[in-house]
Amino acid sequence: IVRKNNSNYLKKLKEYEIIKYCVNTKIKLDFEYEILHLTEYFLSGYYSENHSENIIIVENFVDKLLENLKLQSEILKNQLIKYLIPAIYRIKNNLHLSSEKTKTIDKKDKNYKITVKKIEEIGKIFEIRLQEKLREEEIDNIYYLLMNFDNKKIPIDELLDIVTKHSNFLDKECLKNELLEKYSEFFK
Repeated sequence: IVRKNNSNYLKKLKEYEIIKYCVNTKIKLDFEYEILHLTEYFLSGYYSENHSENIIIVENFVDKLLENLKLQSEILKNQLIKYLIPAIYRIKNNLHLSSEKTKTIDKKDKNYKITVKKIEEIGKIFEIRLQEKLREEEIDNIYYLLMNFDNKKIPIDELLDIVTKHSNFLDKECLKNELLEKYSEFFK
């Protein structure tokens, strides 16, 4: 790493000092640029100048993508947003992540090709606003999140049967316990 354009900014952050301390105590050498690079990597966009604007753009992108794929899930939406905000930062700063999970994707699969085409089409719409083009690794990670999202739903008949069974009792704790036992993944 020869230089960092935003080194003055990064050096002012407490995270820089933490990473510098960790690197210098473990390696006992001063790798200034590498420490800056690690700081940038670990921050992954949380301190970018227009962070809130990026969030809105990414949210719009995800909404459009899910609408286009005919998927409705706040959980999936949040997973995609959580992935994409730092991804946009990584693209802007030319940082790459290697992901073992995306290596398992069958890129010859028809579903992959169709989904990736939709991601790219929507990415093109948002390219100007994001100021960057989505790279293949981000598209693969988005695809991976989409394909591995477990969109379980509670069968309404089962839910109504449980509620009806407990409706004559004043003790709501039994209803709560049965719902938590059967559908723990839906309730905290």
